[in-house]
Amino acid sequence: MVSGKDLQEVFQFQSKVSGLPVEYFETLIKRDPWFEPENMLTLSHAGKLVSHLQIFPKPVRVGGCSVMAGGIGNVATLPKYRRRGYATKLLREAIQLMKERGYGFSILFTGVPHFYRRLKWEVACSDYEYSIPTAKICDKATNSSQILHSQNFQRKNLTPVMRMYELVNRGRTLSVVRFRKCWRLQLDHNLNEDPKGFLLIKKRRVVEAYARCVRSRGVLEVVESGYLPNSPYVSSACKALLIHLGRYAKEANLERISASVPPDHLLAKQLLDYGASNLSRVHGSLMVRIIDLKGVTEKILTELSDRVRNLDFSGRVRIKTEEDEVSLQIKDNEVHLAEPKGREDTYTTSHRVLAQHLTGHLSPREAFNNGLSRAKPSVVKVINSLFRTGARPHMWKPDRF
Repeated sequence: MVSGKDLQEVFQFQSKVSGLPVEYFETLIKRDPWFEPENMLTLSHAGKLVSHLQIFPKPVRVGGCSVMAGGIGNVATLPKYRRRGYATKLLREAIQLMKERGYGFSILFTGVPHFYRRLKWEVACSDYEYSIPTAKICDKATNSSQILHSQNFQRKNLTPVMRMYELVNRGRTLSVVRFRKCWRLQLDHNLNEDPKGFLLIKKRRVVEAYARCVRSRGVLEVVESGYLPNSPYVSSACKALLIHLGRYAKEANLERISASVPPDHLLAKQLLDYGASNLSRVHGSLMVRIIDLKGVTEKILTELSDRVRNLDFSGRVRIKTEEDEVSLQIKDNEVHLAEPKGREDTYTTSHRVLAQHLTGHLSPREAFNNGLSRAKPSVVKVINSLFRTGARPHMWKPDRF
């Protein structure tokens, strides 16, 4: 673990390995309300820092419930010391530390998923992206409704933007539960975000939609967007938002617009209507590992009870992996933790597959069909209900690490 006085040494190490400026890593922790120096794990050889990773604690939704998750980021080893198991040793230490802290699961982002699969992380969410030439939007754009207009974000707009974020992400697994301090730190310590690209669509004084953007290599990337789902103007507002994004990109000489939004987001629909390409993919990207199966299950009992509300079932079910197990009592449309008993109908699967069930990335039905899980027919319907999801899972890019 790193003490406060050693932070600068770690920043220098991260910069050397990644090629990113020291200021990037300084900003990354300044915008993190959950940061503690003890979350930085290091390994030295002959007194020299050779490997490092950082735990990023975040309250993350699983359906309508909140679970503390441990993000894993800034995994780095000096080239000369790679393939010696140093990063693996730090990852095992991080798993143990997260267990001790009571984190339900862990999240990381990577382009080398095979490295983390050995330690039971698994790809558990698609990386959504929609891309369209700026000219295509501008050519098709018509004058938006006169009652809707665009405006750059100002601090006085924070409360309605926070409300839209909550409404759009209510029930969205993997979205971060943000409180006001989290928003303020993100805004105070900007990380590649374009301040002029934080656009609002308003109807008179009411904020109806918003988008947060970054510029990268000739592309205006929408990294977050929200709207008022029940507003009578919601469709027009999202269309107006896209039109104003097109105009802004054109003025900035950016040839393309891409949007990292889930497919059930209205902006995704507007982009597809305008002829955008769907570049969503699942290789690499976001991976999840269950840290404490019993702990995460206890946190989401309310969500699980909602999922079996209309299920005609009363009894016990055991969920078992090679690493952990949990027993559930389902009675009167409610789910409770139970002590294991010898005779229980058991759903058996791998720890990695169960992580995919947790996010809704892989359904039990798909796991059964592919021979990844097994259970008696009497509990198949129960397991399918327990792990069904609504809104598509997604972690917005401003919350990533």
